[in-house]
Amino acid sequence: MTSKVKEEECSHCYSQPINTSSSTHSSGSTQDEGYHSDHKYRQPDDTTTPLINSTRTIRISYTAVTYILSISIILISLYSLYIDKSSTTINTFPSVFTLYHIIFHLIHLTVHHHGYLKLERLVINYGTSVYWIGYLLSRVLFAEKLNSYSTLTMLLFWALLFERRNAWGIIIWEFICRLDEPNLSNQWNRYSLITYRIWTLFGVASVWGLIYIPIAKADGYPLLYLIQIQHIIKLLLIGSIGGLQMICYWSFWTFQYRGILWQQELRKGIIVWYSEGIARAGNVD
Repeated sequence: MTSKVKEEECSHCYSQPINTSSSTHSSGSTQDEGYHSDHKYRQPDDTTTPLINSTRTIRISYTAVTYILSISIILISLYSLYIDKSSTTINTFPSVFTLYHIIFHLIHLTVHHHGYLKLERLVINYGTSVYWIGYLLSRVLFAEKLNSYSTLTMLLFWALLFERRNAWGIIIWEFICRLDEPNLSNQWNRYSLITYRIWTLFGVASVWGLIYIPIAKADGYPLLYLIQIQHIIKLLLIGSIGGLQMICYWSFWTFQYRGILWQQELRKGIIVWYSEGIARAGNVD
């Protein structure tokens, strides 16, 4: 069905009930939220944009592929820990990093299964960039290198990101919209998105550096070697490159999104995106 809707841009999040009699909604009345990514509000004019009901459905619930990839990463990482433990070389950081990877996948599987939505958003919005930047630092800068199994788990990790590109992309896009939402009652809210970007570009690398330094020192590396200024500059540079890669990756999959209405938060809803000048609405399930 093709209809005409007024083009309207707004920067705020709002709540409204969904009409359950509509053909695009399931039975049951719930309170829904809609999010728009445009930043300046204006009154509707005479410009109209066609809205088409798309047959596309975005799968936000976990698929068999999601579980296979995640469990495979966990099992390989556990074997990697066993290899590191049996090694005669003292390198503690690779084990710490691998342990984080295991915890990340266990948490996102658990919170999704049990429906802990706030924690699920937190893990996806922050955990993905933490792992990727930590991996880059471990491969390029840190003296304590990861073993060969980390390459395999990283390839599987990116396969997981690709498989979840639409579902996790919605979560991250919605989070960015909330951060960029004007809030007249809280003047500090205007800096929320900037703060998040600084964290992604520089904060994650700094945290990994602070974790690495005491571990490497305990393993026998001189402290003065670890805190040399050129190492700190490289750490921030590599971290910013990794953070920018994650920003570009998620932006690539979400830049067409314009709004979403949840019938059941993070489980079922309707999303609107623009493609070739046409607004399309599809189901999220």
